[in-house]
Amino acid sequence: MTKRLTSTLGLWSLVILALILLGVQAGVWLLALLALLSQEELYRLIGKIGFHCLRKLGLICGLLIIIGSFYLPDFPVLALSAIVCSCGALTRVKGGRALHSLMATMFGILFVPYLLHFLVQAIRLCESERSGIFLAVWIVATVKFTDVGALLVGMKFGRKKLAPKVSPAKTWEGAVGGVTVAVVVSALYTVIFSVWLPEGFVWWKAGLAAIPLGIVAVVSDLIESIVKRQAKVKDSGDFIPGIGGAFDLVDSILLGAPAGYMLILIILL
Repeated sequence: MTKRLTSTLGLWSLVILALILLGVQAGVWLLALLALLSQEELYRLIGKIGFHCLRKLGLICGLLIIIGSFYLPDFPVLALSAIVCSCGALTRVKGGRALHSLMATMFGILFVPYLLHFLVQAIRLCESERSGIFLAVWIVATVKFTDVGALLVGMKFGRKKLAPKVSPAKTWEGAVGGVTVAVVVSALYTVIFSVWLPEGFVWWKAGLAAIPLGIVAVVSDLIESIVKRQAKVKDSGDFIPGIGGAFDLVDSILLGAPAGYMLILIILL
């Protein structure tokens, strides 16, 4: 628990320092690096399950999706990725494995960099990059505090298993506690940083939005658990003490990023 909290605080400090010193582009490149590491770990897990991935091709496409969403927002990088990976599967994979390789490779692209690129899209919602950054950080903070709340409440009060065949440690009490913590953190975040957030993004709307966002975060975490269980591993990696790998770090953000983006659209419109 101590290692997990230390790692979490260290990572948040790194992100905040990078954003303060280098601005939004630093955040985009940090996200691109995190997506690259997470996608690589996912491909490794998919390989353990028994599927062959076009790893290098998929990683390049994934990197272009994150970077392109900021520098070339109107260019259809995902469509280009589908074309490139389809050609790669036909020319580099023999026999009937071509379709399996294409599906596994595209799953890695869609499930990690494509979903995470919605954080960049959130930044681009505002004319002011600073306001956009605070919106993107709101998504991440709400989602990750769902994790923290679920862990702490689950350890103290957890009794009823949420999904015992997928993740035996997760409980309904923890999930409810996580969503409750997310609501509180979301509302407080909006009050504290109201000066830098867009007009209309008020505390009570942010608090209400945290309910579906927290639920989606729990689901996203469970999906990652399914992948790891299929691959028969506990963690996707071991380079972050107390957390695991990059894929473990972004687990709840994967579905949380597009959900948060859609909720911001609803609030602002």
